[in-house]
Amino acid sequence: MGTQKNILVAVGPESEGLTSVQHALALAKRIPARVFILKSEATGAERDSQIPAEEVLLDLVAAARQAGLDLSYHTTRGPLEERIAGFIRDQGIHILVLGEEGVHLDRSLLRTKDSIPPQIILVKRKDREKGGDDMKEQLKILVLDDEPIVGDRLKPVLETEGYGVEVFVDPREAIKRLESEEFDIVITDVRMANIDGIQVLEYVRGRSDRTKVLIITGYATVQLAREALSKGVFDFIAKPFKMQDIRDMVQKAVEALRTGG
Repeated sequence: MGTQKNILVAVGPESEGLTSVQHALALAKRIPARVFILKSEATGAERDSQIPAEEVLLDLVAAARQAGLDLSYHTTRGPLEERIAGFIRDQGIHILVLGEEGVHLDRSLLRTKDSIPPQIILVKRKDREKGGDDMKEQLKILVLDDEPIVGDRLKPVLETEGYGVEVFVDPREAIKRLESEEFDIVITDVRMANIDGIQVLEYVRGRSDRTKVLIITGYATVQLAREALSKGVFDFIAKPFKMQDIRDMVQKAVEALRTGG
């Protein structure tokens, strides 16, 4: 076991900052590391528009803690560069992870006479899916829900676990994608326009016995459960759900894929 590293990931008010957080968490899984997340808060009308992105970030933080990562979350409304410099000075930061907005930082402010400058990693969006163990990198998950917030919440959390995730809000587009690509796990809502989740389940199971279909719904009934089970659903969960419940359900599906169940 090597010496623990301290990783600081700085997140601007833009939602793109999630990419750098995902990269830092994946890095912390590979090396002994403590992660500090520093989030710059938006103000006024800008803050109202960023609330969904902040909720996704908090889901990501909660999932990382559930997974056992040593992590602390901090917010600031002051100049981000000054707070970064303070963390480098006070916490002995070894690695600084920045999103694409990091190219605009004044690097001279990140160096102090009392500390060694940290390694700086700039994360671009194309780096989002890097990291995770080999098994999970091979697994592809399709998420289908006509409520965009569901995919927005699930995608970053599952990507941090190492899965490749594609999100759809239109079931017709999801079916087109399923025609050309075999996914390991499909997570689908039930009540949607044009094509419902049971039809998606039938389509997926008709093409692949291996793919695990998980249903999430706000309309769970005994009749629905019986129909879904008779048509090969792997598991289902009622809305509103906790993110840990989704992670547990996906992990069950992964274990079934590993064992051929």
